[in-house]
Amino acid sequence: MSDQDQPTPSSVDVVNAVLGRQVPGWELSDIAEAYAPDYVNHTGPDGPGGFDTHAAWMERIGAFADVTSMDVLAVFGDGEWACVLSRTMFSPKGADAPIAGIGMTVMRVVDGAIVENWGGYEPAVVEAFVRWEGEAPG
Repeated sequence: MSDQDQPTPSSVDVVNAVLGRQVPGWELSDIAEAYAPDYVNHTGPDGPGGFDTHAAWMERIGAFADVTSMDVLAVFGDGEWACVLSRTMFSPKGADAPIAGIGMTVMRVVDGAIVENWGGYEPAVVEAFVRWEGEAPG
């Protein structure tokens, strides 16, 4: 069977494949091929942008905290839409205790690639991000 004869993976299959590679120590380059060239992240703090905006946001988080684990609690979808509910453990540099954050991400998948996403975390995590950003040098 040729690649053209292969069925297009479902939105949930694509998202699960990406999430399965997001573990402590993962690199964004490990998941870049799952994103369409015209991918738009609607969640970035500087407004919508492509994969480079997503990568820049992850680097900003990494400057203040290590992501020590991400547990996927649920992935469900319908057609080109997939939704992920996850718990992420952030260890802020210099903090006494890690922060556990529940997050929700909605992704749109077309032709086997993630083309858009919207996401967010519960208020405690957002407040920590704002505090970390306020402590950023320069």
